Amino acid sequence: MRIGIIGGGVIARLVLEHRAELGGIEVAGILGRSETSRGKTLAAGFGAPYVTSLGALIALKPEAVIEAASHDAVRQHAAPLLEAGIPLIVLSGGALCDDALRAKLERLAAEKRTVLYVPSGGIGGLDALKAACVAGVDEV
Repeated sequence: MRIGIIGGGVIARLVLEHRAELGGIEVAGILGRSETSRGKTLAAGFGAPYVTSLGALIALKPEAVIEAASHDAVRQHAAPLLEAGIPLIVLSGGALCDDALRAKLERLAAEKRTVLYVPSGGIGGLDALKAACVAGVDEV
C-alpha cells in the first residue's frame, strides 16, 4: 500500500522506521509546511519524496494518508483528501472536537465512499511521556 504522511515529527519517523514490519508499506510522499521543515530532512533520510502542497501529495497517488502533524493540519487538509477519495487516518483527533468539522468530514467520507479513521488512545500517552522526559523524569 502506498501511503502519504502529513508531518515530519516523531510519529512520522516511527512510521518510516517500522514500515517493513507493517507489511508492504511504500511511502508515496511526506507533506510538510515549507522547504525548511524537518520533514524534508526526514524524507531525505528515508528516500521518500517531500512536498509542501497537498496537491503535490495527491499527485503522488497515495492509497491512504496518515495525518501526523497537528490540529491545524487536520483543519487544512482532511476535507480535500476525503473529497479526492483518499482514506485518511487522523492522529490529531482533538481537532475533531470541533463538531462542525467532524460532521463535515464524516459526511465527505460517506459521500466519497472512503474512510476517515481516528485511532484512539496512544497519541495522548505519547504526548504525556514526551512532556515527562522534558521535565526530567527517568522512570514511569
